[in-house]
Amino acid sequence: PALLYFNEKLTDARFIQSLASGVEDIREMNLQMQTFFREWYEADPNVDADAAFVDQSNIEIMTRLNKELTDKLNDSELKDRFRQNVILIRDLMNEIISRVKISQPNITSKIKPEPVLHPRLDPVFETLNV
Repeated sequence: PALLYFNEKLTDARFIQSLASGVEDIREMNLQMQTFFREWYEADPNVDADAAFVDQSNIEIMTRLNKELTDKLNDSELKDRFRQNVILIRDLMNEIISRVKISQPNITSKIKPEPVLHPRLDPVFETLNV
């Protein structure tokens, strides 16, 4: 939503409607991740991770996405960026699920992650010791 907000499209119903497929994909991924996090908790209620501060300025994908919020895009560019971000969100979802399932093989998730070709969250996992 931040990308749409910064480009003054968050309340443009017609524009949002043109992104309906991607919006629905994000909604579904959010629901899947919420279920996955509950399943992770059931498999590891004591959270086998280190308590640590994760400085998002040290995570390339976060700094890039934050920087891109200031890009002024026309409608076509914004739609393209939004679609790219939907793909990115799916990649991050797959990366999180794949990484956690390595350390928590008892998670009974029905989500079958796709292979992760470009890990982006290694610094986060390393900081948390996951």
